[in-house]
Amino acid sequence: MRVLVLGGYGVFGARLAELLLRDGHQVTIAGRNGVKAQALAATLGCQALAMDRARDLRLLAGHEVVVDAAGPFHAYGADPYALPRAAIAAGLHYLDLAD
Repeated sequence: MRVLVLGGYGVFGARLAELLLRDGHQVTIAGRNGVKAQALAATLGCQALAMDRARDLRLLAGHEVVVDAAGPFHAYGADPYALPRAAIAAGLHYLDLAD
């Protein structure tokens, strides 16, 4: 399965990415800091993506599942459902781990 882990270089997201890779999934670690995402991705042997959920959500394309592991204190801006709606529109499964 192609899984995008948003907040993938944080404590919880990194552990989740590691477990998904161990189980044979194709993982992309994503977050606002592309350098941090790339550093962890290089260590784990997966892909990285600089992505901010408040910006271009077309970057969700190409994945089957998006996991939002960015944490409970992130700002959603004016539209708290933009990311789930974009995931559904792209035909992805969406899981928010902050809830």
